[in-house]
Amino acid sequence: MEEKIINMTNLLSQTFEQPITSHRAGRWAINNDYVEILSKYGYKVDCSITPGINWINQKGANKPGPDYSKESTSVHSIGNSLEMWEVPMTIRKMHNVSIRKKSGIITLGKDVIKNILGRNVWLRPALFHFEDLKKLINVIEEENEQYLEFMMHSSELMPAGSPYYTTQEEIEMMYTELNLLFEYVSKKGYCGSTLTEMQKSLSLQR
Repeated sequence: MEEKIINMTNLLSQTFEQPITSHRAGRWAINNDYVEILSKYGYKVDCSITPGINWINQKGANKPGPDYSKESTSVHSIGNSLEMWEVPMTIRKMHNVSIRKKSGIITLGKDVIKNILGRNVWLRPALFHFEDLKKLINVIEEENEQYLEFMMHSSELMPAGSPYYTTQEEIEMMYTELNLLFEYVSKKGYCGSTLTEMQKSLSLQR
């Protein structure tokens, strides 16, 4: 594991000609051992934790995924050294939301169980519509949380690169919704930031 981190860090730092200090784990899987190795090689901030999500049924080669169901939704230090920050993915449990599933829409409000228990809503346009993302952002504001973490795979930007946008028309619809989302958060006073920029700001406030 350490050898992999060394090789990837060297490759990325040489390619981008700057230190690599931010990280997200593959399959959202991170633990204290992982964090300690990252800290050893200069990483300062991670964004792998998905609050409210239990990945135990998502098995890799031989181990189940991590359980983040009780993790904090706010920025916090992680690991034994307390020198590394965790910026959890923006996720909250909500009711009466719609989810994209491949090229169609399933209204979960009609599903009695989901309506009662709620659904974990991510700030992720590929999964949720703009109106539901607005509701999520408003929930975050009511909590006085200090950030929003947006998530999107690069493959979702091309037709058939993901099961959510299979045609060029759906890609154009996605860009329209992205514009609406970014305009909405801009009007609310949010501004874009890299994880490393956020980490430096947090460190100054410590």
